[in-house]
Amino acid sequence: MIFDQEKAKRSVSVIRKEFPGCGRKYPVYKFYGEGDAYICKAHYSGPDVNTLQRGLWTDSSCCSLF
Repeated sequence: MIFDQEKAKRSVSVIRKEFPGCGRKYPVYKFYGEGDAYICKAHYSGPDVNTLQRGLWTDSSCCSLF
């Protein structure tokens, strides 16, 4: 998979932070493009969380940054 960092920077217009809650201990950052179109989300966490649950997550069927 190739990630186009420059295209990503140009495409993101809003980043929203979802605070812990609903079973989550750490915040999630959601990235949106033009027209409030969902792009992806990033999970950050502490050392007590499985590393596979951290990082950039997306539904690849709706993401044009890859």
